[in-house]
Amino acid sequence: MGRIRFLNPFVKTLISGGIKATYQQAELLRELGFDAAVYQPDGAPVWLSPRLQELACDRLSVTAHDILVFPENLSGSIAKFAQVAARKVMFCQNHFYLFSHGLTADAFARCGLDKFIVPGELAKRALQSVMGLSDIAVVPPCIDSALFLPRQKVMRIVTAPRKFPAHDGIPAQAALIRATLGLKYPHLATVPWDLLERKSEQEVADAMRRAAVFLSLCKMETLPLTPLEAMASGCVVVGHHGNGGLEYATSENGLWFSPEQLEETVDALAAALDGVSRGDPKILALRDAGIATAARFTRERTKTTLQQVYGGLQSAAG
Repeated sequence: MGRIRFLNPFVKTLISGGIKATYQQAELLRELGFDAAVYQPDGAPVWLSPRLQELACDRLSVTAHDILVFPENLSGSIAKFAQVAARKVMFCQNHFYLFSHGLTADAFARCGLDKFIVPGELAKRALQSVMGLSDIAVVPPCIDSALFLPRQKVMRIVTAPRKFPAHDGIPAQAALIRATLGLKYPHLATVPWDLLERKSEQEVADAMRRAAVFLSLCKMETLPLTPLEAMASGCVVVGHHGNGGLEYATSENGLWFSPEQLEETVDALAAALDGVSRGDPKILALRDAGIATAARFTRERTKTTLQQVYGGLQSAAG
């Protein structure tokens, strides 16, 4: 049986949901009995849990029986692996990134990369319609229910502002929403905010367990993990679905808007905060539906699909 090696050519300080999902898949594959690891020359991500960090390796020799799992790009330090004799697949964490690289289906076929794995159905349809790709498997992400779970809440907003920085004089969206909330709802101006920046996975989970409300600032995502983790942690979710969040975002489990609906987002944020404070049944129902939504993204569900996909790949390789 050949080995499975995920190529993750990023610096160990880079924080992203895609990197976490890569390590999660490697961990679950090991639990299934596969020889899986993540090739990351810079070292294991310093922000991940120690058990996931153990999956990293900084050396890689490839045989024809191995399966190499590429990220969205085939350039830079991993370009050389596109030419080696091995089974090649791509774990496309974000189809918007993939499109921006300008690679065609023919370019993938020439280097023997003909199998694609995505987190959700929206991404699958996008790869089919834009690039004409056909061999695409959906492997849903999973939420660590031992890490992200409800606890006693305090009146606090938690958010991950990375996707909406200040640009051309326009304030960063988290700061703009916070300022607007204070202006329109002065009684909420002193509500603390917890920004998920440069935090470890454990620190993120701690922040979500404490906060009553999560402000989603997703943008051009394939299937965003952070809102799901907030749901699992018992936060009322308000904000943007980021396109891929439409896989699970409904009017029953959150208050969802487009990025241009800034005042509507502020109004919903105020309604969520006041509703939690008053014990409003409608707001608490959003929270409970969010918990139920996140509960669908289990390790067992992901393991089942990984077994089907990689078991099939290894059987085909003989």
